[in-house]
Amino acid sequence: MPTMDEHLKNASSQYDDWRKNLTVLAIGALTVLVAMMPESPPVYPSNYFLAACWVLLSLCIPCSLAASFISIIESKKMVYAFMDLQTPPNEHGKIPGSRATIVFHRLHRLFFWAQIIAVITFCLSFISLATYACLSVL
Repeated sequence: MPTMDEHLKNASSQYDDWRKNLTVLAIGALTVLVAMMPESPPVYPSNYFLAACWVLLSLCIPCSLAASFISIIESKKMVYAFMDLQTPPNEHGKIPGSRATIVFHRLHRLFFWAQIIAVITFCLSFISLATYACLSVL
C-alpha cells in the first residue's frame, strides 16, 4: 500500500505535468492563431475578441512559466524553515524566523498568484476565441 509521502509526490508530479501542458497549450495556441491570421482583418466586433485572445494568451505564457518555479521556492522555503527551527527560542518563547524565510514566503505567494492568473487567462482566452469563431461564422 502506498504511503502518504508517495501519494503527495505523485500528486505533485501530476500537477507539474498539468502546469507544463498549460504552458505548451498556450504557446501552441498563440502560435497557431498568429500563423492562421486571415488575410483580411476581422471586422467589428470580432476583431476585439481575437485581440483579447492574443493578449490573454500572451499573459498566460509568462505567468505559467513563473508558476513553474513554485516547487523550487517551496523546497527552499522548507529548508530555511528547518534551519530556523534549529535556532533557540527568544525570551518570549518564540523561534525567530530568518529574513530568507520571509523572502521565500513572499515569493511563494507571488508565484501562487501567477499560477491562478495563468489558469484564469487561459480560460478567458478560450472563451474569447470561441466568441470570435462564432461571430466570424455568422
